Amino acid sequence: MRIKAVVFDFGGTLAEGELQTAPFEAELLQYLRSLGYQVWLTDLRASQRASLSRLERVRASHRELSFEEVYTEVLIRLYIPPEEETLNHLYELYCANFAVTLLPGVEDLLRSLSDGYKLAVLSNTLSDMPRRFLASQGLADLFKAIVCSKDLGIRKPDERTFMHVLEEVEAAPSEAVFVGDTLKEDVEGAGRVGMTTVWVKKGNMEETPSECEHPPRYTITTVLELSQILREIEEG
Repeated sequence: MRIKAVVFDFGGTLAEGELQTAPFEAELLQYLRSLGYQVWLTDLRASQRASLSRLERVRASHRELSFEEVYTEVLIRLYIPPEEETLNHLYELYCANFAVTLLPGVEDLLRSLSDGYKLAVLSNTLSDMPRRFLASQGLADLFKAIVCSKDLGIRKPDERTFMHVLEEVEAAPSEAVFVGDTLKEDVEGAGRVGMTTVWVKKGNMEETPSECEHPPRYTITTVLELSQILREIEEG
């Protein structure tokens, strides 16, 4: 089988990351107070909880909100006008406090694969952190497309997200491999559109392929095993 494109999930597959919540909230409060608003941490957290609860409800139907949409609601709950400049500053604080680390060996893997395949990322995220991070590491140019769910307003496993990235890399589903670490979001969605799926199974995961309507075609324990899998696919 001739494979033209390899599409990766980002978090948990290529990199690990999380928001440093306490520093983010501290800087957010300091900024809002510098604008003249009397905001207290308890009120901020209550507003964030309410907005994130709405985000969870939206995501339950495989839709997505952007950071700006979520924090517009946060500001409104705090009786602060959600002006563009304010939201932009909050977003920069969020990005600055989101710690991301590339998994060991991933850079070499990507550089090696980019010689023979069109590479892409499809990530469920309300920010463009995958795009920013890969650019900061000098790796963005290795990818034909870096697609974040906030760009589309929908998230994996919605089939439209996979079809969108396939259009970006100009490949049919049968010509593309999807690599991800979640069965429901990555493997099921990609499998439904006809992509060859590779599940990166981690030791602490309780998910089992038997629960899937479209189980993974291949299972690996680290993304670094992908080169061998691609050789197997190519050889038929």
